[in-house]
Amino acid sequence: MYQWATLPDGDDPPVFGRYEGRGRWAREKITLSEHLILMCLFEAVMCRADYGASVAWLEEDKLAAIVRHTPPLAILPWRWLGTRFFAGQGAFVCTAENGEGKPYGRKRIRSGEKKYYSVHIGAKTAAPLRFLKPLIDDKWEYVAF
Repeated sequence: MYQWATLPDGDDPPVFGRYEGRGRWAREKITLSEHLILMCLFEAVMCRADYGASVAWLEEDKLAAIVRHTPPLAILPWRWLGTRFFAGQGAFVCTAENGEGKPYGRKRIRSGEKKYYSVHIGAKTAAPLRFLKPLIDDKWEYVAF
């Protein structure tokens, strides 16, 4: 679980976050308006996209092939799992760093070790996701396009 908070004052106050509802609040590198944009995209991809795909353990080189079609947003990522957002040509992508090793084992990555990512992709129609077809294999948990 990750929590976000902000200050009650200002036109576009900073956002703070913390893991597991414990510990000190740390300042995110985004403002409230940027956070709300990312939250809307996150919800759209995860809950509202009519067409999409998701995979829990995608290798870095395969992620690179996906994001070549969808440029990164000009908003810094969330600190929560290094979550980044991409959008382009009608497709929206949300990625999170998994770490290395066993699934859900978030160990620190050492130089030369493979990185894995959870990837969720959504679109309003099937057409923007055609580029994914050659990248889909049996590791993908969800595919709808």
